[in-house]
Amino acid sequence: MKLYYAPRTRSQRALWMLEELGVDYEKVAVSLREGEHRQPEFLTLNPAGKVPVLVHGEVTVFESSAICAYLADAFPDRGLAPTPGAPDRGAYLSWMFWAGGQLEPSITALVEAHRVVPQMAWGSPERVFGALERTLDGRSFLLGEEFSAADVVVGSQLVSLEKGDLLEGRTLLDYVNRLVERPAYERSLDD
Repeated sequence: MKLYYAPRTRSQRALWMLEELGVDYEKVAVSLREGEHRQPEFLTLNPAGKVPVLVHGEVTVFESSAICAYLADAFPDRGLAPTPGAPDRGAYLSWMFWAGGQLEPSITALVEAHRVVPQMAWGSPERVFGALERTLDGRSFLLGEEFSAADVVVGSQLVSLEKGDLLEGRTLLDYVNRLVERPAYERSLDD
């Protein structure tokens, strides 16, 4: 299994997931500065020319959230995703896709100090963070007490906000602290 990655990108999310699984994998660094992601060989892996890309046997997956979902399902014995048909499967999938559809645009708006129009699909950062805080109230992780790939996807975005002190005074800090204390998170950090 190979993960094509670049430091300080969404690749960190896929690295974290691989570390949570505890599986053997090879890291293949892609130099964005030198344009390796735009070379024909790389574009056969991801036509959009972005990292990360996971190659697992005959399967190639790009987009960090898709990689996390794929890996959780590929290694069901690791317990990082509810099985299809399990009561928590719907919530798990919802949080996996919510991260890219609502959390990330809201974070971008917050970081860039743009005023978000409430009619936008993702809503204001306050509404988005409120949804997370309500869900995490009385829970350790998004699905309860069990850590899942959804925590990797959602949490990886919140970690970057915490580093910028943009979660100051929010109860989400407790959640972020639980995530970054995980040994797999520590092992996943870029060089």
